[in-house]
Amino acid sequence: AAISTLSDAVLVTTITEGIGDGMPGFAEDLTQDQIQDVAKYARTLALRGLEVFNAPAAQVTAEPPAPISTADSDSASTGTITGRVTQGSAGGSAPPAGAPITLFVFLPNQTPQQLTATAGEDGEFRFEGVPFDSQGQYVTTTLYRDRIFTSTLITPEPGAGALDLPITIYELTEDPAVIEIAGMVTQVSLIGDSLEVVQVFNVRNTSDRAFSTGQIASNGQPISLVLSLPPGALVIGNDDNSRYVIIADQYLLIDTAPVVPGEEHIVQVVYAIPYTDSAIVEQRLNYAFNGVARLLVYPTDTSIQSVQYEPLGLQTLGQSSFQAYGGTLALQPGDVLRYDITGATRDSTSRTG
Repeated sequence: AAISTLSDAVLVTTITEGIGDGMPGFAEDLTQDQIQDVAKYARTLALRGLEVFNAPAAQVTAEPPAPISTADSDSASTGTITGRVTQGSAGGSAPPAGAPITLFVFLPNQTPQQLTATAGEDGEFRFEGVPFDSQGQYVTTTLYRDRIFTSTLITPEPGAGALDLPITIYELTEDPAVIEIAGMVTQVSLIGDSLEVVQVFNVRNTSDRAFSTGQIASNGQPISLVLSLPPGALVIGNDDNSRYVIIADQYLLIDTAPVVPGEEHIVQVVYAIPYTDSAIVEQRLNYAFNGVARLLVYPTDTSIQSVQYEPLGLQTLGQSSFQAYGGTLALQPGDVLRYDITGATRDSTSRTG
């Protein structure tokens, strides 16, 4: 679901550079055309507009299941979807009997549909007569501790008649020490009178409990991550009010999606910083950073000075060239990422990505 918040430029950067320890970069293995093709393919897998994944419980459980049509599907076959709710936290409570289970069905050229069922005493659930399509996608969700937990999003094999979509639930923790940033890519373009920045964080939960606090954001959702942006940053992306909240006067990005153990948690933000001929950009870390940081700068004659970002040379992403910088960092909460940037801007018609 995080892919739906990412720009095409970010997808290309991610495929080229990789994400921390979770995914290698493919700059040396794929051509630029192939990288563009992978980005386009990844875009087709995105879940767009699914506010339900971060909606309050009432919004999820109050809607009756919508009828599912196979009129536009390439397959009229039906099948069975089963699963089991299990507890992933050591010493956690057993999954409650009677927990509501929601199945989301994404068929080609159709509005996402949903069915509901109830888990048994052993946590098992079952959906019969579900339309199966080898181009469709299926995911199950349940509510626990007022948080939504999901299965893996799966596409069935052609001719399949059954899918297993188990859900792991977790107890909650508010301890920020379990959170670390495993990687970060920052793309900076000097355009007009601003630094236009696209930034992607790869966040990792090192515990066996879902990280989410009891504080409530202005959108009514429990706060999970609080990420600091550089002073002067004006967020121009991330209009997903179901997940993100911006505190503009404090330069904070609030993420309300729980950080689940063992899964990549991607946060992407686009912001602008006022700029003339030079600037000092500082970004405070609210969590430990243990991984690779990349800085991609356009235009390529821009000068960067930083003890944290070492020069890596020229790098081409799509049709644009960047000067690349990076380093493997081990920083503590409260530490600051910093780079000094000097150079002339380009007009808005030269915007990259």
